[in-house]
Parts: sequence; C-alpha cells; structure tokens
Amino acid sequence: MQPRFAANIVWFDENALKPGRSYLLRTETDQVGATVTDLKYRVNVNNFAQEAAKSLEMNEVGVCNLATQPPIAFDAFAENRTTGAFILIDPDTNNTVAGGMITGRRSELGGIHKDDQRVLLSLP
Repeated sequence: MQPRFAANIVWFDENALKPGRSYLLRTETDQVGATVTDLKYRVNVNNFAQEAAKSLEMNEVGVCNLATQPPIAFDAFAENRTTGAFILIDPDTNNTVAGGMITGRRSELGGIHKDDQRVLLSLP
C-alpha cells in the first residue's frame, strides 16, 4: 500500500500530465518518488467550473490524488503553507513540471480527511 493524499496542482510543463507516470515530489523536508494516481478534474480558471479531464496541459489547474513511496510528513496547505506545498519534478529531465498544495490525506475508504493537523503516513 502506498501513502496517498489529495492535492490541487498547476501544470507547468509542455508535456501533459498523465496519471500513472512517476515523478519526484519535493516538499520543504522530503524528496520522494510519487505518482499522480488519478486526476479528479480540471478547474476552468475563467469560471472555476470543474471539468472532466484525463490529462492537464501547460498552465492548467487540476485536482488529483497522489501516492508516494516512501511515506512523507506533511500538513494540509490550509494549515501550514510551508509543509503543505510541493513541486513535481520530471526524473528524466530534472524539470519542475508542477506546483501543488496538499488538501488532505486520502483514507483507505476513499474519503479525504481535511481536519488532520499533522499527518505522518507510514507503511505497515
């Protein structure tokens, strides 16, 4: 089982975000392998509507779930901007491809817990 969390992201790269691809996730305290497990939706920046999407193009905003290996310590961005923010790096080019804000921990039952103060995800 991989630790999972939900996040808002802004895609920076010319190559589209495709769920399932491996990236490096860098936070204030960690750098670990990560995968966007699924893209929930794209946010239309003109009217803030949620639009179905299978990928994100350059400068698009989306809401997604990510999984990391190994576990990381983090806070929700709303609680702590320093430990709730991250960037995604393409491991092949070393380019920063996205910036993000963690919105909550993803539970095994599929819900998102936004009220966690400090979360340390660990493998059994």
